[in-house]
Amino acid sequence: MKLFDVDIKKLAILLLPTFLRQSLFLALIGSAVRALGQTHIEFAKYREDVDYRRNHNGQVCYLQAALNDSLDTELRRIRISDTYRTMPVVFYPVDDEKPVVFDSSTPVVFERQDLFGANMQDFEVLVPADVFAVQTDIYNRSEKEIVARSIINQYRLAGKRFIIKN
Repeated sequence: MKLFDVDIKKLAILLLPTFLRQSLFLALIGSAVRALGQTHIEFAKYREDVDYRRNHNGQVCYLQAALNDSLDTELRRIRISDTYRTMPVVFYPVDDEKPVVFDSSTPVVFERQDLFGANMQDFEVLVPADVFAVQTDIYNRSEKEIVARSIINQYRLAGKRFIIKN
């Protein structure tokens, strides 16, 4: 938008009376408004950032675009998909006398949170392994993975759980 495109130095010179527009005064005015020009540049960058965040939200296409814009700008390989939801295991009361049958020969261990779907993720972020190549912190995560988690947390809906897979 052209509303905020202002050349501060040029504006300061144009506001000077014509009889004061000599080289000494122009240099003085230029040095006086230099800090204001730097502030204007910071404002323009902040405004771009706010516009970008305002134009992106928790929808899959926008979240995927935000991740690709910041982490994989050239190949844009980061994808978001829904996770496969399984039905929770239901056990019948003893007095119903219904059998509980498992198809596997290995013992099955159920934890309380597994029975109610507490460990289920709502969506998964599929990231190629070379995007998170360098491990940097104590949790064996790369700097880009930390950035990805912060972007997802910024845009996702509250209560939605996710997992990042390579």
